[in-house]
Amino acid sequence: MIPAQRSDEGDLIARARDGDRQAFGELYRIHSPFLFRFVSYRVPNHAMAEDIVSTTFTKALGRIGSFTNTGTSIAAWFATIARNLIADYYKSSRYHRETLTGDVLGGDLVDNGHAPDAVLIEREMAAAIRLAVKILTAEQLQVVELKYFRGLADAEIAAVIGKDVGAVKALAMRARRAMRARAPGLEAVR
Repeated sequence: MIPAQRSDEGDLIARARDGDRQAFGELYRIHSPFLFRFVSYRVPNHAMAEDIVSTTFTKALGRIGSFTNTGTSIAAWFATIARNLIADYYKSSRYHRETLTGDVLGGDLVDNGHAPDAVLIEREMAAAIRLAVKILTAEQLQVVELKYFRGLADAEIAAVIGKDVGAVKALAMRARRAMRARAPGLEAVR
């Protein structure tokens, strides 16, 4: 939830627009915790969240003169910049299928005291998933990662990738079908 505008926020925005770096620093201090939570829920790791938050405030500082204060919290503007950066991250070459499958599936599974047959089944399932995700489109892969491995709701995924909820559901359905066709052992994927 985006924080409400504070009583002194309008003054801070006006001062920041006039070039007062301390005022912008105060806006950063007030809104960075919210923005970090917003971003960290949508990217795979802490370091990436920090990078996006930092880039968000850098971009905001450069564009603060174009911000129009409508009486709502500037946090919404920061969140929009961050959302666009998140979308750019998922579209970029830094987000590779190999990284996704390695990170999400953890490479080799460790025997955590499970019966040998259970470990073997888990390894076979992980191998089937690695094989199946290779045929997905970049958008399908992104939806699968956000939905099934990061636990985001369809509406949250829609906000991250810039599509509507119906498109997210369609991408997820097509991804499940493609994965089941490639690896029949994945019938349980819903």
